[in-house]
Amino acid sequence: MADEVKNKIFEEMQAGEYFAILADETKDLSKKEQLSIAVCYLYDGNIHEEFLCIEELETLDAEGLSSKIINVMKDRVNFQNCIGQAYDGASVVSGKHAGVNAIIKDRVAPLANYIHCFNHRLNLVLVDVATSIQCVRDCLSLLQKLYVFVNCSNIHTKHIKMQTDRGLIVMELKQISNTRWACQASMLRTVCKRFMLLYELLSDVTENDSNSDRVIEARGLLYQFSPDFIKTLFAQRHIFEFTKNTSDLLQSPELDYSDALELLEVLQERLNDCRTDTTMQNHWSQAANVCHDLGMHDLEESCDMREKPRDAHSVRNNFQAI
Repeated sequence: MADEVKNKIFEEMQAGEYFAILADETKDLSKKEQLSIAVCYLYDGNIHEEFLCIEELETLDAEGLSSKIINVMKDRVNFQNCIGQAYDGASVVSGKHAGVNAIIKDRVAPLANYIHCFNHRLNLVLVDVATSIQCVRDCLSLLQKLYVFVNCSNIHTKHIKMQTDRGLIVMELKQISNTRWACQASMLRTVCKRFMLLYELLSDVTENDSNSDRVIEARGLLYQFSPDFIKTLFAQRHIFEFTKNTSDLLQSPELDYSDALELLEVLQERLNDCRTDTTMQNHWSQAANVCHDLGMHDLEESCDMREKPRDAHSVRNNFQAI
């Protein structure tokens, strides 16, 4: 069956002539290194993006990776019609002189220009920027600890039951991943929507759980649910959701280069809009409402956008328009 599918893909590639190579390294559950290979081509007036195969890797150098790619398509396509290569930004594939893209271009496909995946570049930038801000880094770290705690068997069952008992749609916490931006956006959205329920869950564990280790861990998480954390949480949620929407659209098989550039320009405009005091005041107000419900009444003043001394550092300063 797999061979029949690949034969069909190769037939369409030959009929459509021009194509591009897409490849990425990955690991299976046994931690073996593999290379996933896909192709993008024009056929019958439409752009097709099709998965070809996964190849086990004996070596991880540029020579080994490029040989795998060439061997998969050797004698099945005309490499002279290959006009593009899309990989991540690792030096082993992106290297100008000795990377996979350079080897394939020199040996078999002289027209195959290398493009660093736009979505991967966006993810790298966002992760780097986010982790360079102390309060954001601390917030994401706490969310990861919350994920680990809630997803242990006993707590996870209670978390699901609390939602179903209230007639709520069950929302699961997602693990934070530096290589999948959608995970951060999903986690932030879930925690913001279920914050009071999660607070109640942790409080219940501290008061009623017979396991002392869980009680201590839950108490530690509750202690870190500070006003600064809540403000950062709500500010991040909206910013991350903007970037997630762009990330999702960049993965569309129908997307072309000009559309990708336009998407990134629109994202830049939306992020600039987020830096206005009016927008951020809305986020602080949401955070203030949550803190008020938790009895943190002093947060209302700390969320106020009134003028403060310039040398007074706060979470708000990290997001305020300049």
